[in-house]
Amino acid sequence: MTALHGRAHLVCEDEVIHPDVFVAQSPHTSPVALFRLTTHAESSVRLALASRRDLPAKAYERLVRDPDPEVAEAAASNPSLPVHVMEELLRTTT
Repeated sequence: MTALHGRAHLVCEDEVIHPDVFVAQSPHTSPVALFRLTTHAESSVRLALASRRDLPAKAYERLVRDPDPEVAEAAASNPSLPVHVMEELLRTTT
């Protein structure tokens, strides 16, 4: 573990992993906390959320509109994406 900008970060080989990635992946994180993480400054945290299958619908809505294309694409391709979000994506991209 190393300190970066005053926060602890885990280092895996040459990659620094933000600790909130583990919070985003944890099955014990509450739906409210998951929703709040959708606006996290680190895209790696939002990317970790995008692959979850148990997010609140509003979280998927935010993630498919994420400014990072990798996050938005991961959320849009999630099999748990609510139908109304899929329909909205189709309306806005066609």
